[in-house]
Formats: sequence, structure tokens, C-alpha cells
Amino acid sequence: MASTKPLCIRFAAALAAGLVAITTAGCSDEPQPVSFEELFADKTIPGITGPAAPRSTFAPSGDSSACAAADTATVDVPAFATGEPGVRVPQPPGWTRFTQMDSEIIRLALTNPSMIANKFAPNIVITVEPSPSQDAATVYTQAQHNLINLAGALDMAVAPVTVCGLPAERITFRSPGMGPQSAERHLQAIQVLARGDSGQAYLISVTVQTTDPNNADYQRDAARMLDGVQVFAPTASH
Repeated sequence: MASTKPLCIRFAAALAAGLVAITTAGCSDEPQPVSFEELFADKTIPGITGPAAPRSTFAPSGDSSACAAADTATVDVPAFATGEPGVRVPQPPGWTRFTQMDSEIIRLALTNPSMIANKFAPNIVITVEPSPSQDAATVYTQAQHNLINLAGALDMAVAPVTVCGLPAERITFRSPGMGPQSAERHLQAIQVLARGDSGQAYLISVTVQTTDPNNADYQRDAARMLDGVQVFAPTASH
């Protein structure tokens, strides 16, 4: 059975930490404000440029015919439970599978060792997590709120987009280094809320990050991966 633990804290941790020492704050046994009422009570997002949230909508299933065509090889994101939405992302040359962080939440990660800068390899991380709400605006707003307040996201900008016909959001932000000698990271993410077979809504996040945002090869690949994200109904996943 899919987990119903609160999505926002693990979502924030996965985006903020990527492939190195992902924190589990909020997922431990320590007391946490985990009621759905508390989790979604605060919709204020300080420090975000752009729309606070897309139009409110019941989370539908994606339409594979409305997906953007990928111009490179693609990889299917593993499902954890039967009936989850299908997710597929482009895999440009040089981006290799990284499995050490695979879990119920972190479904797939790719990294590109040829682009290492500041002792950090650019990577893409895909997370999938059941959502307690089926309202996209509510879920996106709360996830962004937690990126700022729990993960320290800086200069966040949000733009509404569509992914396979679904209302989605594209986010850019910076994140402080993970130690005194660590370089600042630059992140871009797509977040999509989609419904599985059982009616359960899932928050899907696809995040790319680097410490060298001016690298032209990285810019090209990051755009290809985010622009080519596909989310669709479970029956259309293969």
C-alpha cells in the first residue's frame, strides 16, 4: 500500500539535498505537525516571484497524446504501488543511473560525472509521493512554502506550465551549500499533481541541480530533461 505520510517535508528534503545526504527531518519519530489541517493551513509563500499557485483543479490523469515529444532516449520512472501515474523523463547522453538514494519517495536519479564542478556532479532527482489533497494549487503552494522554510530555498521564481495536459509549475531557486566548503546549488524543478487508478493523487517532482549554472552543456541537458517530462495514466505507462 502506498504511504500516506505527509508529502511536503520529504519533498522539500529531496529537492534541497539531491544525491548527497538527503535529510530525513520531518520523517523521524520526533513530534511533527502532521495533521492535514495543519499541513495545508498556511498558504503564504514569502520570497516567491511569479504566480503563487496555478488555477485550482482536481488532480486528473495525464493525457499521453498531449505530452511533449522527447528528442533523446527516455527512461521510465519505477512505480512503487500498482495504479500510480506513469512517469517518464529524457536521459541525454552522459547521464547515468544513480541508485544509492532509491526509496519509496525517491524513484529515480541520474547524474553526469563529466560535468562535475566544485566537487559536485549535476543530477536529476524524481520523487513521487501520495498527496493528502487533490487540489493542485494547494499542494504546489504548500510544497513551495516548505522549500523556503524547511530547505532554505532562495530567490524562488514560479511559472505555470502544462505537462501532458496537466496544470503544473516550473520552479527555479538557489540553495546554500551543504557545508562551509560547499558551493551554492542552482535548482530547477517541475512539479505535477496527477491521479492514479484508485483516485489517489500523487505529487511528482522532477528536479535538476548544479553548482555550475553557466555550463552550456548542462543548460542544454537540463532544458531537455525538464521540457520532456511525461506524466500519464497508469494504463498508458508502457
